[in-house]
Amino acid sequence: GRGAQLQLPESYSGGDLSQYLDVVVQKLESLGPYYQQVAQSLKQNPSAFVIWAFDSKVGKSGVLSNVTIATEPVGSTVTIDTYLDMITKQLPSEYRVVERKQVSLDRYQAGQIVIEATISGVTAKQIMYTIKQGSNIWIVAFSTSAEEFEQRLPSFQQSINTFSVSD
Repeated sequence: GRGAQLQLPESYSGGDLSQYLDVVVQKLESLGPYYQQVAQSLKQNPSAFVIWAFDSKVGKSGVLSNVTIATEPVGSTVTIDTYLDMITKQLPSEYRVVERKQVSLDRYQAGQIVIEATISGVTAKQIMYTIKQGSNIWIVAFSTSAEEFEQRLPSFQQSINTFSVSD
């Protein structure tokens, strides 16, 4: 989507919402009523994400493991660190950053933060990468339940290293 690519395990469905919105929404709705809300929010704001995909293998917690890619134009003076500061300050109070660092991916330098939040009694965990490419920041976020996070982390890390943006 919009020049960005990412490889994911075979069990993931989704992609560029500008092309596959109806397919993604149908698959989400077929998972049951709990996922209707996610499907509705995607229908209402399909341009929020460049790519949105989810793992059809839902874990015991019922949390839908997913990956989102978004992009935002930023000024040339905005660094990855400045952007991470901005994101961290905008997080709702139930979210907390448990780790923050700079990482080297196969193709890019990136900022990485791990966020945890408990919503409706379920604790979710997300690893988010921010990559500056030209005058854009790309945000790639992998989310799952806290209990599945460590188990899924290797596939998230493998996947982020396939991320690329065509200039």
